[in-house]
Amino acid sequence: MKTKLAAVSYSLFAIFCTVSSAHAANLLLDPSFENNVAPFFINTALSDFPTYQGQWWAEAATVVPTTGSITPPDGSYMLRITGNAPYDQAGQLTDVSSYAALINSGNATINLSALFNVPDGVSGAHAAVEISYFTSANYYAPNGSSIIGSLTLDNNYTTWETASVSGIVTVGTTWVLSQVVYTDSTLAGGPGYVYQTSLTIVPEPGMSTVLGLGACALLVRRRRVQARP
Repeated sequence: MKTKLAAVSYSLFAIFCTVSSAHAANLLLDPSFENNVAPFFINTALSDFPTYQGQWWAEAATVVPTTGSITPPDGSYMLRITGNAPYDQAGQLTDVSSYAALINSGNATINLSALFNVPDGVSGAHAAVEISYFTSANYYAPNGSSIIGSLTLDNNYTTWETASVSGIVTVGTTWVLSQVVYTDSTLAGGPGYVYQTSLTIVPEPGMSTVLGLGACALLVRRRRVQARP
């Protein structure tokens, strides 16, 4: 009986985690740039977290429709990143204080992903997604190290490729900075494109409650079984 209860407990936990991941809300606003809003300049956004949260910023980027050989997969617009710095990036700030209990328990998993593409003839372009943590609405209050997921793109402009990264949110985090990045020297003097970004934290606060209730129910059931003569 103990073995069966353990198996049921594990199965329910796996189901809840799967459902939580599959239905987690995307915390990024305008994730596919369909609002056609030009990003703010990087220094403006990073100097005022609350005002610019949920809005894209960039060093040098524009929102564009189909351009040359590059077509947005499911929509009308995409982000075109250019520049001449070592790294060309765009990003968005997110207030995650509503996840404080989960984050401070050390059980919050964060996931960031984005689609990348480069023009025909560009081979070996390097792209990445990056998550940085902050203890307050201040760029100079980082909370531990950033995490990065990198990607070397092929030279097939008809395919969009995914870069992603996942990790445990550092305890004490109240703000998150999500970035999409190109290494400028790998773009052969041209632009890089970004589409369909996603930032999630799992389990979500509501799902944590469900998991807790499920665990309590299983514990009560187990005690009743053990109490039988």
